Amino acid sequence: MRALAPVRVRLFLVAWLLCALHFATNVVREHYPAFALVAHGSLRCDEWAGLHPDLFRHTDGHWYANNNVGASLAAAPVLLLFEPLLAKLEEIGRREAAQAAAEPETPTFESDYPLRRKFMAEVRRRGLHLRLGAAAAITATLVMAPAAALLALIVFDLLRRRGVPERRAAALTLVFALATPLLFRSALLSHNQLEALVSFTAFALLWRGGEPAAAPTGRLVAAGLLAGAAVLFDYSGVVLLAALGLYAVAVERRRSSGAGAAMRAALRFGAGALAGVALLALTQWWQFGDPLTPAQRWMPDAHFSVRGWHGFDWPSRDLLWKSLVDPSFGLFAFAPLLLLALLPVATPAILPRRERRLVLAFSAAFLLFCAANQFTRLQWNTGLRALAPLVPFLFLAASDRLARLSPRALALLAAPCALHSWVVAMARATPPVEPASFADSTIARSWRALFAHGIELPWLTVWRQTQPRGGPWWSPMAAPLLVAATIAALVLLWRVGDRAARAAATEERAA
Repeated sequence: MRALAPVRVRLFLVAWLLCALHFATNVVREHYPAFALVAHGSLRCDEWAGLHPDLFRHTDGHWYANNNVGASLAAAPVLLLFEPLLAKLEEIGRREAAQAAAEPETPTFESDYPLRRKFMAEVRRRGLHLRLGAAAAITATLVMAPAAALLALIVFDLLRRRGVPERRAAALTLVFALATPLLFRSALLSHNQLEALVSFTAFALLWRGGEPAAAPTGRLVAAGLLAGAAVLFDYSGVVLLAALGLYAVAVERRRSSGAGAAMRAALRFGAGALAGVALLALTQWWQFGDPLTPAQRWMPDAHFSVRGWHGFDWPSRDLLWKSLVDPSFGLFAFAPLLLLALLPVATPAILPRRERRLVLAFSAAFLLFCAANQFTRLQWNTGLRALAPLVPFLFLAASDRLARLSPRALALLAAPCALHSWVVAMARATPPVEPASFADSTIARSWRALFAHGIELPWLTVWRQTQPRGGPWWSPMAAPLLVAATIAALVLLWRVGDRAARAAATEERAA
């Protein structure tokens, strides 16, 4: 009970459990290099060729994923830990596949999405359905969910450093966890969400809530290391790395009032950043024999890769607008609460003017980068993804407004935003084809799914869709009961922690 006394511990557990409860069984492209690392210590994905459209055949005859491998490197150690279990599940799956091949009727996957039906049929034929489903669950609950909880905890720590009272800081942290796309993006292995974690942590190390003392060498190197890791997760991290590098120099120059301090800060930050960039070059050389060109240089021509340089063109005005408001992947369509970040604040108490200008400037630069990447248009089938790294920064900017609201006003504003984010994360109703109207969009489909099916959980929905008619027990009340039980457990956890904190305070006063 004493372990639950610190609010930080409780916030971490609440965010972790909520994200874990809403995990999805989606096997994404980042999984396959992780599988390859565990299976044979390489990044060749030959065994899974044909299972994902983002796996392509290189000129050397082997198959690779067409993205940076940072998320795969993060997932591989956890998958290695569970390899005996995954191997056993694969053995069972292959037996089931052999048995199904001999039967006149095989189980079907009931889904409105043709590619999902095709994928499920193929993995069942290969006997990989149990292994892949378990791998998706493991990476979501043991990599992404704790990463999301850590991100929420950093938000809490920065709010406390800026003088926000503990209870209000905890409330705002829960708003961050529930009323932004944190649940949605943490449900599956997501390089964009991990990019958000490392870049925001680097910012926290550099800013430290406005602490006036100069940063020690280790802190600058660590911030550079994390900012460099953002590039390892995705090339959009170049924008974050550049912005944070300039910020590191500006902050140290202001704190030490000298060009020499700024130069030393740049060298220390750059030394850390070099590690992530070098690792990216190494993995590209390992896969393609060339450390300087990305996977998109080697993949066959696709729908958007013929625009500009392998899909990277001048920023498109329509894509700029869609990235913000499109109801299938727009940032403010998924998180309307973040609009508060754009409102000016006369006397900022949380994010000072210099840091606010930094956040808004690199958010604009990041948006331009994503508007230049024509593959951003494909987000209609995944939901918000490309702009996920901006979410914690914009929320911190919005907190200047949120922290000044009365408890009732905060609840009235945050509750509908949290409900909206939860519905989208719960239903994950992305359209099967590019939507032609709002009614076909992710937002509209998710809300219709709520009224049509009630409370659902992504993994339970897949479980139901994979069961043959008359198969194992299934009840439509399973998801509501699980959600209710989890909420009750979290409320109990919080109250136990509160009681332990009061007891510890009483003992301290008595001593």
